[in-house]
Amino acid sequence: MQFRILGPLEVRSAEGTVEIRGVKRRALLAALLLHPGQVVSVNRLVETLWEEAPRSAASNIRTYVADLRASLGALRVVSHSSGYLIRVEPGELDLLLFETLADKGRQAAKDGDAPAAAITLERAAGLWRGEPLAGMELGAWAQARITLLDDLRWGVLSSLVEAEMALGRYEELIVRLRRMLEERPLCERTWAQLMVALYHLGRKAEALVAFAQAREILTRELGLEPCPELREVQRGILAGRKALPWSSHHYTPPPSPATPPGRPLPHGVASGGASGAGGGASGDGGGGRRACHLSPVVAGLVGRAAELGEITGALTRPPGAPGGAAVVALSGSPGAGKTVLLLRAAHELAPRFADGRLDQVLCGSTAHPKPVSAVLAEFLCSLGVPPRRQPAGVEDRAALYRSLLAGRRVLIVLDDVEDGAQLRPLLPGPGACRVLAAGRTRLTSLDGVRPVRVGPLAEESAIELLGDLIGDDRADREPGEVRRIAAACAGLPLALWIAGTRLAVRPSWPLARLAERLADESVRLKELAIGELSVQAAFAASYAKLSPLARRVSWLAGSLPPEQPVVLPGSPDGVVAELVQANLLVPVEGGHRLDDLFRLYVRGRAETGEPPDRPHPGGRPPAVGAVVGSRGEADGDA
Repeated sequence: MQFRILGPLEVRSAEGTVEIRGVKRRALLAALLLHPGQVVSVNRLVETLWEEAPRSAASNIRTYVADLRASLGALRVVSHSSGYLIRVEPGELDLLLFETLADKGRQAAKDGDAPAAAITLERAAGLWRGEPLAGMELGAWAQARITLLDDLRWGVLSSLVEAEMALGRYEELIVRLRRMLEERPLCERTWAQLMVALYHLGRKAEALVAFAQAREILTRELGLEPCPELREVQRGILAGRKALPWSSHHYTPPPSPATPPGRPLPHGVASGGASGAGGGASGDGGGGRRACHLSPVVAGLVGRAAELGEITGALTRPPGAPGGAAVVALSGSPGAGKTVLLLRAAHELAPRFADGRLDQVLCGSTAHPKPVSAVLAEFLCSLGVPPRRQPAGVEDRAALYRSLLAGRRVLIVLDDVEDGAQLRPLLPGPGACRVLAAGRTRLTSLDGVRPVRVGPLAEESAIELLGDLIGDDRADREPGEVRRIAAACAGLPLALWIAGTRLAVRPSWPLARLAERLADESVRLKELAIGELSVQAAFAASYAKLSPLARRVSWLAGSLPPEQPVVLPGSPDGVVAELVQANLLVPVEGGHRLDDLFRLYVRGRAETGEPPDRPHPGGRPPAVGAVVGSRGEADGDA
């Protein structure tokens, strides 16, 4: 059962929403959930439910408790001599999950692990759906608890901002910080963070305007001048200091106009050091939720030593040397762990690129990939070219971008690339710059690209990852169940991470409980979900990108036994190549096979009665099944 109070009250079971009828019953449940696992006295409950308590208040509460037990289970609400207590298992209540993630995120920040802090705090903040218990009338005691929770949320947001600024993700923070200031316009720390973010993007004038706005609000509302911290940031911006509070260690602020090494700049353009402030994903305007983000789906990098060595080796050798390349492109199925590998490789390569790093998430797996013109605009800002001095067209921006990178040694890191057409304008010219890209599609349309396929983890690596997530002691007690869970996840890091996290937040669960659930293929994908993260959603995004014919082929292939090869003679309309390019169809002896979990996804769509897409233009669907074909034909299609 799931209880959600970080927003309107919601209760869900495996069968769907659980209706809690009656204002008083909902208020009673809310009061108990605000203090899970703790006895709430009858007096506190009376205070929460009534402004003026009736004589029958205690008796009414007993009736409401009985009704809650009927809806939630007889053992859910426990009676004590002084009051009542609600039992919740780990992972059942969003408040407890929020507090756990907030503690882990703050500890990661304290340990200096900014990437882990940003990931964990983002997950914590994402659990909030609005004001806690919105729309409910509760007494002063409950409202005081809600106010405290809101302060905890604000603290998580502030810590998240600090972590992301330490990573140089200034561009994506602008919208977040402005929204925070709409909520709390008197928060001087947030004003200071906004100023720093704007300054790091080369928007010095806007940063100083922000200081003026903050000063006006503070003097008007409180009759106070800005605090010393805020004034210190203003002085640092005016002085052009290299170091400001919350700065990324990669950042070098734009110097005065000069000529970069190796080549003159176009007339009227200021030069700037390449920075780590290349930004992350931009917001999509959907209520503050990001369209995409550099979000690892595993707790750490496991089983990728060979791929990591291949990446770092290729990008540290000259492109003409054996094994050397100017561009390395990772590709793999949804949830293969490409981002984690990308970030680890970028971290290991960073010391070799003296002029810094440019980062971007291109949102290629979403319905709205990031326009190349917008990416170039943000890169040019990071290189010291303000928006007003940037050319309008993609080709002109790309030419200026290449000119600014000439003679420098910059690592360009691009995640979630849609295809070669999106990547091509972002490639630098010949020289010392290198590109590390990742996406779901194999980028074989570009010359000189070193492809690295990120496949499923080997069994022992999958077991190791699960052990990292649930604890080695727990894994060692039930090694057989760990192997069953790893096998059901088919070596997919996203699936393993979800399974491990579900177990980690439920320490009382025997591993066999989840193993049994995952053994049932009809519900496996439903089980491989936690919060808004799911294997099914990951595959849905890739499925939506396929052509109608490729969807039909995958839909039909999903009905075959997993051990039976899919043979498509003649590759009608390049459908085999399309599915292989998308890393959804894998060449095997005698033909191809669908990715294991993708097979369950398309089979599920078929079982829900979804009709196949448009028939093949020739009137005959592509052959699927045990059709005679050679291994050579299969590989050729790939």
